[in-house]
Amino acid sequence: MFSIAASSLAVLEMVFIFVVLLLLHGLRKFIGSAGFYSALGLLFVFSQLAGAADLKIATGVPGFNFNISSGVLMLPCLTAIMVIYITDGTLEAQRLIMAFIAALGIYSYLASVTVTQIAWDGAEGGIPDMLSSLFREGIHTMSANVVSFALDLFLLPIIYQRLRNWGCRLFFCVTGALFIGQALDSLLYSSICYWGRSGWITEFGFSYLSRALSILILAWIASFYLSRLKTEEPGTGGRGTLDILVSFFGGPGRARALEHDLRESEERYRLLFRGAADMIVSMDREGTIFDANAAAVRLTGLKPEEERGSITIQKLSDVSEAFLRSVPEAGNDPDAGSAEIRPARICSAVMTRTGREAELSFSPVDIAGNPMLIVFGRDVTERKKLDREREEWQEKIAHRQRVESIGRLAGGIAHDFNNFLHAMQGHLDIIRYMHPVDDPDVERHLARIDSITDKASHLTKQLLGFARRGNYNESEIELTSFLRSAFDLFLPGTTTCPVSLDFRHPRGELFFVRGDAIQLQQAVLNILFNARDAMKDLPENERILTVSISRTVDLSRLHPPADAALAAGKSWAVIRIRDAGPGIGPAVMSRIFEPYFTTKPVGEGTGMGLPMAYGILLSHKGWLEAGNDPEGGAVFTLVIPERNVVDPDSEKK
Repeated sequence: MFSIAASSLAVLEMVFIFVVLLLLHGLRKFIGSAGFYSALGLLFVFSQLAGAADLKIATGVPGFNFNISSGVLMLPCLTAIMVIYITDGTLEAQRLIMAFIAALGIYSYLASVTVTQIAWDGAEGGIPDMLSSLFREGIHTMSANVVSFALDLFLLPIIYQRLRNWGCRLFFCVTGALFIGQALDSLLYSSICYWGRSGWITEFGFSYLSRALSILILAWIASFYLSRLKTEEPGTGGRGTLDILVSFFGGPGRARALEHDLRESEERYRLLFRGAADMIVSMDREGTIFDANAAAVRLTGLKPEEERGSITIQKLSDVSEAFLRSVPEAGNDPDAGSAEIRPARICSAVMTRTGREAELSFSPVDIAGNPMLIVFGRDVTERKKLDREREEWQEKIAHRQRVESIGRLAGGIAHDFNNFLHAMQGHLDIIRYMHPVDDPDVERHLARIDSITDKASHLTKQLLGFARRGNYNESEIELTSFLRSAFDLFLPGTTTCPVSLDFRHPRGELFFVRGDAIQLQQAVLNILFNARDAMKDLPENERILTVSISRTVDLSRLHPPADAALAAGKSWAVIRIRDAGPGIGPAVMSRIFEPYFTTKPVGEGTGMGLPMAYGILLSHKGWLEAGNDPEGGAVFTLVIPERNVVDPDSEKK
């Protein structure tokens, strides 16, 4: 009964040891490999001590006795070595084999030295004789241990790979490798230790049944563990049967060459990563950044003192967590390899912490079982700016073409209509000349007709001015005095809505242009009255109208028409009229120069003031701009070429 309990405890001890080894192996990504390899080394030393002490459990059943060293301690160690070969490859298994052989040599050396030290005069201790006997026995069996253990280290990978390449299932490959390896190991160990003795065959068969049971248990646990790993197992054609021997005996140079190639490859990729003009960032699914190249640092403003692994992409840009969650997992495609970068999800309009615009693409990838994101980014600030400028220019050109087409239509109609009005006025004068009118009612109606034709004629002149087909009387105009004269006409019209006028002009500078003073004055007055009306709802102390005049040759901040003659060095007079009103809304801005478009109530505006001013400025080879001031209010900018750059032909008009 006691032997059965002891045997059961031995089996449980073996299972516990192997499960602990597998746990340490599975946690290597989090706690490192030191724990796993330290446990293997400690287990190896204990197995040697147990073997030297010849610890056994005799059950009385032939072949079912337990050898603590080879059955309980060494079998989990050998199975763990095979797990390393399966999961980490030939090179890692080769290094482990070399480590075990080195450990055997160190153990033999230390055992011999310790036995010698115990025999020295003056050596004292509690149980020196027992320790000396233990190590002497260990040295006696060390040659058998070295040969049989080395045989195991090479046989297990070879037999496993041969069975695997034949297409056997994982459990049978592990079981077959352990069975064959242990059979040859036991035969070789017994032959070396007990050769020539009458009972060496008996010693060989002492524990074959218990060892077979242990192999089945360990093979099942190892197969279950390996089947749960997200690691591609080497199948048919993956590795050669004798790869472990070739790697160990014939491959030091090959291994060095592979390591050299690997270092070169890593260096190339490192140079590509660091020197790439585009941003490259690796991060986890939550956005935590682990690595970033120099372009990413420039684009996102990532500072050197900001530790990788602690800052997220959300802090460096306006990428949302919802977008990161929407990026698909790398493993969703069953045909994809574990390290393959999957199709990207693009996030185009991203603003970084530096104020730059970026176009980012997020590619999911699975690295050693960890879901990650590789982010590629490009600075598109200048491209976006050019796109916006192109759209603005296209909109302005379309608006200009629309206004010009309306102007041509209005001009043609106004010209013909003006001819009719002149004919009506002529016939009205003939009636009065040929037929004196004594009836006051008739005279009143004729006067009414005369007034209506005058108003209609004035309207046609406005349309012709908008269409740039009116008659102009050009003269030299000094704009400072010209504007003061316009203010004298404007201010009396502000009695019902008083405004404060702030006129800013450079002292001692004169601005000469050529043009029709009446037409230009009408354009300025129309803008001034519109500015007054825009401020009528403000308190009187806030109704400030600012007019400034300046000279410029740099038109980078202005928006001249596409067909404007912008010769290098040309000097322009710029008049800016800014009110303190609510400004111009986008809907109004797109139609502000269209004829008959007005925001005033019915009866208070015709919608011809600004279109006429627009046409007058164009006819003077300048232009009119409308916009909003950053400090509030609308701004109208009148740009007119100065006198010294007007074409000579204009002097003849």
